[in-house]
Amino acid sequence: MNNRIVFLSVNIGLHFVAVGLITLMSVKLTAMTLTSIIPAILIACASVPAAPGKPISAYIGFGLLIGLCFWMTWSAVNQREWLAIFPALLLVSGAVWLLQMPGWPSFIFSGVTVLLCLGLAIVMYFQGPDFDDPVPDRARQSAMTTFGILFLGAAYTGLGFIEGLLREPQPGARKRGKKRRQPRYIDER
Repeated sequence: MNNRIVFLSVNIGLHFVAVGLITLMSVKLTAMTLTSIIPAILIACASVPAAPGKPISAYIGFGLLIGLCFWMTWSAVNQREWLAIFPALLLVSGAVWLLQMPGWPSFIFSGVTVLLCLGLAIVMYFQGPDFDDPVPDRARQSAMTTFGILFLGAAYTGLGFIEGLLREPQPGARKRGKKRRQPRYIDER
């Protein structure tokens, strides 16, 4: 079966899941989700000319991961929790590395950072609210937003990576590197 048809159908199915999950999260967790999704859309669109030739799902996954990092960093700065920026920086570095140089080392590093952030979200969800937090459900809402966006980002990034590995070279695609010109010999008679 043609790989393109398989990846197209999986992408369409993932788009339906993403729309449903983002809609549900936007209804329940409006500000947190929109603070992550709007930058994610802008970053995904801006990454296309920055790293051309990648599968669409790789750009979407990159945008979701970087959009989540934007929200995580903004939240950490507002709460003055400076150590909370560290997982966001790891996630940014893994996503950028995977988009610029897709390969197994960058994919494994990105996967480990996603799992680290998922673990932190699960701990945050079960830890409960702080006593001095004016909104008692903020920690759980934050964990649910992180979990939802990370799930979508990891799914799109993984699909884009696999699609990039199995992608057949385009017939009109340029090969990297400079084309060497043959030296001209001048006939001097």
